[in-house]
Amino acid sequence: MTVDNSQNKEVNESPIGPDQQAEAAGLESRGRRLVVRKIAAGSAAVAGLSVLPGKWVAPLVEFGTLPAHAITTGALEAVVERVNQELEKAEEKTTTDDQAATDGFSTSSGTYTHSETIPKTGDIMIDRVLRSKFVSPKLGPQYGPTMHIVFDSGEEMFVPDTSKHVDTVPGRGYRPGRTLVETPTMEVYADPGSRARSITIYFNG
Repeated sequence: MTVDNSQNKEVNESPIGPDQQAEAAGLESRGRRLVVRKIAAGSAAVAGLSVLPGKWVAPLVEFGTLPAHAITTGALEAVVERVNQELEKAEEKTTTDDQAATDGFSTSSGTYTHSETIPKTGDIMIDRVLRSKFVSPKLGPQYGPTMHIVFDSGEEMFVPDTSKHVDTVPGRGYRPGRTLVETPTMEVYADPGSRARSITIYFNG
């Protein structure tokens, strides 16, 4: 009996054909290229991240706050009211000053165009009684022919002739002053025990 050995011989050939082998090689090559591209892209991303801050920080936003006393509506209204009152006072003073410049200063002895305030200079002993003294840097007649003197404690004194002395009861006094004498400039004396700290002179000179 004859045995056909052709069926028993080993087959060493690949189960796929040459075309399929080429296609598989191409797929493998494309896969490698894709991996290389991904690695390159990843490296670029890492390089880009290296210039960014090491740590992300939330944006800083600052808010101003009002003082506790100004947050309350009532307190704010009080502040506004006070400011309005100050503005009204300033406006009234300006109006009064303008009116005085136009109409003059009205006193019990008449109307005067000018005024000057002199603070207390010291004390003087007259007839063994201590009195407050107010000294002007000018002579009395330089204020004009007449003047009206008002003490800040309420007393008043009218000087009908600024070139002459005036003495009133209980002791207010006016000295016009003269050069080369004991009283070279004008002086005004308050009543004994007066609390006056300044005088205002109204005059037309």
